[in-house]
Amino acid sequence: MADSVEARAAVDTVAVDSAAVGGAEEVAGPGTGGDEADPLPGDSLIADSVAGFPPAGDSAAAEGDSLGLDSLAVGDTIPPRPTALLPSGTQVELTALEEISTDGFRAGDAVIAAAAHDVVQPDGAVVIAAGTLFLGRITTSVGSGGIGEEPVLEMTFETISAADYERPVETLVIAATVVLDAEADRARSLARGPDRLVEVPGRIAAGSAITVQIREPVRLPLPLPDSLMAGDSTAVADTASSAPSSG
Repeated sequence: MADSVEARAAVDTVAVDSAAVGGAEEVAGPGTGGDEADPLPGDSLIADSVAGFPPAGDSAAAEGDSLGLDSLAVGDTIPPRPTALLPSGTQVELTALEEISTDGFRAGDAVIAAAAHDVVQPDGAVVIAAGTLFLGRITTSVGSGGIGEEPVLEMTFETISAADYERPVETLVIAATVVLDAEADRARSLARGPDRLVEVPGRIAAGSAITVQIREPVRLPLPLPDSLMAGDSTAVADTASSAPSSG
């Protein structure tokens, strides 16, 4: 009887020891013991992926070569932007975009006007589109110093400013309607003594016509198509700045 109990105890001890050993191995798991850890499945996948790519230096060089060739190809296919010569003597009708007056403007002050109509070549090509800005400055600004004396309001326009370019230009204003300030002129005409010599300003009303004549030939880029102006204006090279201004 005693022998049976001792044998059973020995079996239980062996079972407990086996379970303890197995549990320790299970807790330790791969990679935490032994001479060398088993690789994880993810490690194999990463290694395979990295092996499929060329070295970083070779990749960068290949990318640079590709970009260089692509840029060269694009640059070679950009067509030069067409231009047209605006000859001397050409008259352009402008519209004053603001009131210009002798009491509000002095010599050197900036003025602005816009082309009232398209300026076209004999073949119908538009050289200056309606609405193109002309930027200039006042050269003389003197009001009427007495009854019957005309005011003097002179200016010159020196820059053609389109939506996508600007070019210097020499112009001569050959027509502009300058009128006396009606209220000030009436008050002076009713005055007595020295008040009759008060200066009355002259004005060019906003929206009035100003006609200029081109004094020297100027080469201008032809207006871009609407599709390019909408957002792809870089697709055509602007070569007008390097083109001769005459001939």
